[in-house]
Amino acid sequence: MHKLYLCFCRILRVSLILISKTFYTTFWLLSGEFLLTWRHRRANGGSVIFIRCIIVTIIIYSLAVILSEVLDPSKQMVFSSVALRFAIKNTLPWFAAIFAAIYAALYTRFASQWTYLAGLYNQIKSTQAQVAGTTAADEVIASMKAGFMEDADVLHLALKQEFASLIMAWSEEREVKEIFIATAPQGEAGFDSILKDIIANCNWM
Repeated sequence: MHKLYLCFCRILRVSLILISKTFYTTFWLLSGEFLLTWRHRRANGGSVIFIRCIIVTIIIYSLAVILSEVLDPSKQMVFSSVALRFAIKNTLPWFAAIFAAIYAALYTRFASQWTYLAGLYNQIKSTQAQVAGTTAADEVIASMKAGFMEDADVLHLALKQEFASLIMAWSEEREVKEIFIATAPQGEAGFDSILKDIIANCNWM
């Protein structure tokens, strides 16, 4: 009985992991977030936000039109190009409203991420100005710089020129590199990958 219970728990655990991965992948695709990481890194910004808005708006708008037509009792459950054109004509304002809402949400998120990273940079420089010089302080500052590099990558801002220049400069510091490799999930491979993408995408010489 105990073995059966353990077997059931393992199956349940694997099932939950698969379900969560499926939901994450689906959201990753439908939200357009794949544009930021597919094949190589891309910096988050106006053009990426606009393309993501188009993708998400088309998906949500299509689902809304389909649901509206299906729930309308006066409509037959038969595809008609004429009915489709009428539906699109009557619901075009929906597209604009959905696009505006999604753009506002994505841009607000982008702005908050940018503000956070800029604030972290200011905090590093302030700490460096106040306590730099001792071994313990230098280790703390190096740790903050490594954390900045990791956060910039996670927030898809590492390729922005403003932050890319900092990452390139700080990556040359031995302690920063060692801490990043020791603490970041992808270690040295992630460190090298960030620098490679910065050089490739930011025309870094």
